[in-house]
Amino acid sequence: KCGSAKSVRFFSAKIARELFTQVFTFRTLQFSDNSYPKCKIPEEIFNSESFSSCFLRAYCSCDGCITYDSSHIHGVIDVACHNPYLLTQLLSCFNTLGIKATASNNHIRVYRKKSLFIFRTKIRFLEASTISDSRSKKFGLRKNAVLDSCFP
Repeated sequence: KCGSAKSVRFFSAKIARELFTQVFTFRTLQFSDNSYPKCKIPEEIFNSESFSSCFLRAYCSCDGCITYDSSHIHGVIDVACHNPYLLTQLLSCFNTLGIKATASNNHIRVYRKKSLFIFRTKIRFLEASTISDSRSKKFGLRKNAVLDSCFP
């Protein structure tokens, strides 16, 4: 157990070699020269709605949040991503599912009603995913409960 997260480690050169045949690098952090590693989401994920859905469920559960207010009654989903290569590929995964999303320098935003509905029905968050911002009034609530409350 690592803080509030569970972690699994294993040591297998065979599995590591297989993973690196699929993905060039797992590093997403910026290098000291301000460039980013050219990380890659495997093509199989872009070509499959079910794979895109599962991948985005895990990614959004970790680096995504949902908020809503009077100007966005159906909510807004923001997904953090600083790596420009990964950001572009995440947008492709959303597009695979018919979700219109916009990107900025460090995040992706889903805010259109139809796209939020598709997110709610095809992706969602992992059930154990909760709002972790201790400044939020919704701190500790499950992200799916907040998502569902936006669509009565």
